[in-house]
Amino acid sequence: MTVLLVDTEPAVRERLAEVLHRAGHRVVGQATSLRDGVLLAVDRRPAVVVADLLAADDGLSWLRVMRELLPETEVLVRAERVPLSDALACLRGGASRVVDAEGLGRAFAV
Repeated sequence: MTVLLVDTEPAVRERLAEVLHRAGHRVVGQATSLRDGVLLAVDRRPAVVVADLLAADDGLSWLRVMRELLPETEVLVRAERVPLSDALACLRGGASRVVDAEGLGRAFAV
């Protein structure tokens, strides 16, 4: 499966890329901002985008743009200890799932 990672933290992106690679997935890009994430996603057409949206003020707008431009791409919102109201807002905004680190591991289990 092809995956694009969007996160402001380089260490998080690298750790996720390593885990995904070991599980047999191919990381087709890494972005440090939502804007760059959209550009990479449109260019590389990944099956899945894993993004940390909750740190950004424009995360819900980003989800809407992703749904419009790439409706076939699954978007997983990565969040730790997210309030239920934020998780629901992401799901209503177009996220496929909202997952913590453990849930992310299960989402990509082979």
